Amino acid sequence: MRRLLCKNCEPALKAYEREPGWAKRIGYGKVKAFTPDQVKAKLTQHSCDDCNAPIVPGDQAITLSMWLNGEHPHPAWELNFLEVNSSTLSTEKGTYGIDFAAREES
Repeated sequence: MRRLLCKNCEPALKAYEREPGWAKRIGYGKVKAFTPDQVKAKLTQHSCDDCNAPIVPGDQAITLSMWLNGEHPHPAWELNFLEVNSSTLSTEKGTYGIDFAAREES
């Protein structure tokens, strides 16, 4: 499961805290500017997967990835949406090949 959330929906992450059998990765950061191909396709915003609010480049946003324990995690799709560094993505059970650590405060 992959989700892109606006900052107002951060409390919704609590619903995913105690999902037995699942691993998760959460990312915090600013939404990247659109690529030239996205601009050409007239993409002007993303939408929050919880409340459908518009998320535009420069907004603070949150990503959530979840997968079953024992399966390979999703590739770091978050890097396509967020300006992140090694301290802006976190997992409960390790880094899965990416140096993801604690949340970056904004």
